[in-house]
Amino acid sequence: MEISAQAVDYPFCLSVTWPLFQSSHNLKMTLKNAAEATKDLTASEAITKAETAKESSAILHGQKRKRNDTDAGPSTGAASDSQVRGKPASGRTWKEPAQRSSTRVSVKQLHTTWGQKMQAKITRKTIQAKQNALLDEKKKAKQAERQRIADRQKQREENERKSSVYQKITKTSKIKKMSKKQLKSIIKM
Repeated sequence: MEISAQAVDYPFCLSVTWPLFQSSHNLKMTLKNAAEATKDLTASEAITKAETAKESSAILHGQKRKRNDTDAGPSTGAASDSQVRGKPASGRTWKEPAQRSSTRVSVKQLHTTWGQKMQAKITRKTIQAKQNALLDEKKKAKQAERQRIADRQKQREENERKSSVYQKITKTSKIKKMSKKQLKSIIKM
């Protein structure tokens, strides 16, 4: 199959003829032959034009661009980069082929050692003990304050009783005749 010099000069012509080629190797060889025949382009220029034509045809046909060796990151698929993959039956072109679990790179799980766990447990317990001690001190202080207030109230009532003017009731019949309000004011000594 012959390619004219025009097809080499214009990459979009190659994108139209790209499905005719069976593999990228055949395309490269044909382009080398065309470049040698025309002597307009060097072989390396023809190869780079072929690769750009391949990428543009992939874009035109809606396929994902394959990663080259120059791209960042290692290849993750089971197939090598030199192999051309067809469109999968599922239509999910973005999915990489599955890997065996034995070939996957294992990631070490983040975990703490037994000693670190025990050390953390001890520190938690000491912090909890200090916290409980502080809470107990607060409770005791509040209880002491309440007791002080109650004692003061009791002392005030006692002082009030001592300083008050009162009258002794000797006849108990008077108490029986008193109303509820009057009975409230009576204090037994």
